[in-house]
Amino acid sequence: MDGDRRLPADPLDPRARLIALLGFVVVVVATPPRAAWPFLAYALVPAFFIGYERVSPRALARRLLFLGPLLLTVVGTRLLWFLLQHDSGQPTLQNEVWLLAVLGMRSGLAVLAVAAFMGHGDINRLAQGLRGLGVPAILTGVMEQAYRYWRLLWRELGLLRDAAGARGFRPRHLGDTVTLGRLTGSLLLRSLQRAERVHHAMLGRGFAGTFPTSHPLRWSRYDALFLLPALILPAAICAASHLVE
Repeated sequence: MDGDRRLPADPLDPRARLIALLGFVVVVVATPPRAAWPFLAYALVPAFFIGYERVSPRALARRLLFLGPLLLTVVGTRLLWFLLQHDSGQPTLQNEVWLLAVLGMRSGLAVLAVAAFMGHGDINRLAQGLRGLGVPAILTGVMEQAYRYWRLLWRELGLLRDAAGARGFRPRHLGDTVTLGRLTGSLLLRSLQRAERVHHAMLGRGFAGTFPTSHPLRWSRYDALFLLPALILPAAICAASHLVE
């Protein structure tokens, strides 16, 4: 963030964001899969907050990329179950297609909710909010460290791959799995050694289990204005979907 420029949702407490995200996902999952209109109506809620938070199209597309492998896994599992149960005459293809569509809509809404409610929040504020909601500090610490160092791990993997390629290694057949296993072991050893060095450096700088944050947790009227539409609107849609048969 440059200078004193503040984003639209900058005053929000991270706990409010997490409560809104969890509440929205719970309401979407609790909606009976009888019709498509409730899920289409749910999409208006994260769409509003995405526009309010000014989430860039690139950031939104990056989050939606995680939806692809999830949907492929779900579709493959459901189709396998359908083929195994088809002889018994229980499921029908039409029901299976509808259930897959519902799972896809629910997964997509969850990804949109992450983009909408988490907005521009950084990992340190997110971890601070999780601790404020009672999540153990050791879990939030692992999450922060994993987020900080995954790019470094990816770079180490690239260095190992380039070094193996410079020595003429080109994986072409099953016998190359031995070399790939050695490269994986080398990556794990490098990661362990670097983790130990980082841990000792953190202890030398007075690390006591949590990372310092510049803003303390504090509820304000902005959090209430954020939570009211984020929770009441999905709850109203869910209630209407239960009443309308």
